[in-house]
Amino acid sequence: MEQRIKIKLLANKHIPILTFLLFSLSIASCKKRDQNPKWDADELVPLVKTSVNLYDLSNYDELNPDSSGALLLTFSNSLFKYSLDSLVSIPDTGLSERIDTLIFVSFAPGFSVDLAQNQETKLKIGNTELVEAIINSGSIDVSIKSTFSEPTIVSYELSSATKNGSKLLISESIPAGSVSSPSVISSSYNLSNYYLDLKGLNGNSYNTLVAQISAMVDPSGDTLVSQLNDYIEISYTFNNIQPKYARGYFGDNSYSNLGKEEFHFLSNFTGGDIDIESLNLNFEIKNGAGVDLQLGVNAISMSNIETGGTSVLNSTALANSLNIDRAQETGVDTPPVIASSYSIGLDINNSNVDKLFEIIPNQIDYGFDLQINPFGHVSSHNDFIYKDFGIEVLLDMEIPISVATNEFTLSDTIEFDMGEKTIDDRYLIIDGFIHLYAYNWYPFTATTQLYLLDESYAIIDSILVENAIVEAGILDDNNVVISPNRSKISGAINTAKIAALYNAQFIKTDFTLSTPDYPDYVTVYDYYKIDMTLVGDFNYVIDPNE
Repeated sequence: MEQRIKIKLLANKHIPILTFLLFSLSIASCKKRDQNPKWDADELVPLVKTSVNLYDLSNYDELNPDSSGALLLTFSNSLFKYSLDSLVSIPDTGLSERIDTLIFVSFAPGFSVDLAQNQETKLKIGNTELVEAIINSGSIDVSIKSTFSEPTIVSYELSSATKNGSKLLISESIPAGSVSSPSVISSSYNLSNYYLDLKGLNGNSYNTLVAQISAMVDPSGDTLVSQLNDYIEISYTFNNIQPKYARGYFGDNSYSNLGKEEFHFLSNFTGGDIDIESLNLNFEIKNGAGVDLQLGVNAISMSNIETGGTSVLNSTALANSLNIDRAQETGVDTPPVIASSYSIGLDINNSNVDKLFEIIPNQIDYGFDLQINPFGHVSSHNDFIYKDFGIEVLLDMEIPISVATNEFTLSDTIEFDMGEKTIDDRYLIIDGFIHLYAYNWYPFTATTQLYLLDESYAIIDSILVENAIVEAGILDDNNVVISPNRSKISGAINTAKIAALYNAQFIKTDFTLSTPDYPDYVTVYDYYKIDMTLVGDFNYVIDPNE
């Protein structure tokens, strides 16, 4: 004997359908003793209930209301930076000093001899002329080779490097060797926080190290008699030197920077036309280095990589190269510098910047040319730079969400699960309807459709009738929504759609929007949304004889 139950499914994505079906069917089971073999039971079973608003479709931090509640889309990002290690670098450098001795000279145990005094060595640092630096990290690797027949103690003092008032001193004991088989030892020394004075002996040079080298016969050894071709050789290599501060002349180098940044806000808007009433975009160049700068803007464009749309920025404000003053030192540790700043403000009056955003971009492409010391060597070796203070170009923008739109699609995708197809192989949906109740707070009329998607987000089927209308919210005289409009839209459920419902993993909602009196602008407020409830009105078959 066959029983028929009519069950209404109220959409709420947080409550499994199967739980409510079991509850409903348990009621039916209690009625099995009724002499009437068929009955109807209406139950509301939550399935999916949701709201669609701009906060769901963007990074929440990028949308903020002003004092009136009108939404502003804001974005701030650093496009590129040049830090200390970009402008000033001390390359890995290998140096070597060899001292040959006179033959047949005797040295008593404990005797010390200066092998090299005030030895000047020039570092090769391109066209950068450093006079001083403080090392943040790095090391000096030292290798000492000796052919002397007695153990010796070799001292290498790097007079140019001091830490807490003490010079860098490397002293190593070297075993006895020979010309045919020199004795070699190697060591590495941390140079962090060492101050380098690179002005040389007379204080008027640059990139110049000063060192002292001496040797002493081991006091516990025997008298040393130097032989033909005896020598001591010191090799040292600066490795991975990263300054935390540098001063000198940093050259007149040019740097080109090409880059791109992704935007993710409003990424679920697709198709149609949108017109932005106003926006403000600001490029800020911060110069935290003690160098003069000249910045040229090659090109700035925005694109939507999904649609292929691209728009190039045009503005007379960016036509010429920009001169940016050098930073100023404060004389204190925190902060050591005050950066100079230069801003370029763009809006719809001095550029076509609105056109860049009306394609709903998700990527910005930019190209900049940066010239260091465009006026030449004018600082007398007083260019400076500190760690964590460099050159940066930032982009800030603010877009009031006051738009005119025509057939512009707002989409959202939510998880969906109809549960099992059967209960104990006895209960099946055979037909029915799905009803969408939409409460629209937006000042936009919309056509809508709901799509069933599989696990790969491919569309399986649609639910509603075509071109279903969701009416715009009710406006006051200032075009502000004061209450939502309720719309009901239905779709019949046949055998194919039942299968699609069970196979679906997601439901995608599409609302194609048009502002009233397009192309007039409408302001969007933070409380605007579309509340959506999906109700399934289904017929189930029950056979109590099974």
